[in-house]
This record gives sequence, structure tokens and C-alpha cells, in this order.
Amino acid sequence: MARDLHLKFLYPSSLSEGSYYLLATVVPSAATDLNLANNTSASSTTVLIAPPFVLLAGSGLTAPAFNGIKPAVVSFTIMNIGNETASAHSAVQFLASSDGMLSDAISLATAPLSLKLKPGASHVFKVKLSLPSTLPAGTYMLLALLDPANVFNDPNAATNFIVSGNAFIAT
Repeated sequence: MARDLHLKFLYPSSLSEGSYYLLATVVPSAATDLNLANNTSASSTTVLIAPPFVLLAGSGLTAPAFNGIKPAVVSFTIMNIGNETASAHSAVQFLASSDGMLSDAISLATAPLSLKLKPGASHVFKVKLSLPSTLPAGTYMLLALLDPANVFNDPNAATNFIVSGNAFIAT
């Protein structure tokens, strides 16, 4: 007979940071166990053991059809793939790039974001964005840089960079 057990586990603080398989061994008490070889089970995937951290990842950025300098709604998804709740006031910086790279990007605006994302949670954010009148006419990719001030001390800020899946035209 199989049975799922949900147990709390506090890993040893002396354990170094890394990915581990968890093993569980059932130790029978007074019952007679005819097969001691099947009393241990391992997790099918590794578990990251690490100090608390927030790791933001962005996706789903689509450039809207801008009409001059009138604001347009931009939506994107932020996911917290860390092991601690992301709860703070941060921002998202929008940029325009002719090739989708940060190296030649022109800053458009920075919008405030209030985040409260549990580990593994995601949320779709919507922000109104206007193109500055100083943006040269051309075709651009929309870029978003999440948490540009690194409020969360993100260990891998490369995941904070989103490139739109489409281009927009500035006239």
C-alpha cells in the first residue's frame, strides 16, 4: 500500500549551497519488514539548497502600435524563480533598440512596479508607455529591464532583460 506523506524538513545549516537529491528511508518499528531493500526512496529531481534569494525572470513582452506620443498599454510577465518572496517597490525601464540589444538602446521611460511574488509565482503587469518626441523615426524592438536598480540583489540579473517578440515603428 502506497501513501503520500507531507513532512517539514529543515536542512542542516552546515550544508553547502548546491543541488541535492533528497532521500527518505522508512524505518519500521515493531512490524516485520520482509524486504528492507525497498525502504529508501530518492526524489526524482534535485532540490536547490541555498540562502534566501529572489530571481526575477521576464517574458511575454509585446510592443504595441504606438500612435505618436499618445500612451499605449504594454504588458509583460514577471516570474519569481527564486526561493524567497519578492516583495518591494521596484521599477521597469523601457528602451528602444534597432537590433534588440542593450548596447545601442535608447531609454524611453522608467515605470514604478510594486512587486509581491511568492517563489514560483508569476504575474502579468500592464504599464502605459508613451514614446518621447525625441525618439528618432525608425523601426525598433521594445526592451524591458526589470528591477534596473537591482533592489532584490538578483544573483542573475541577465534574466531581468526582456525583448519584445515584435517590432514597433516610431514616426
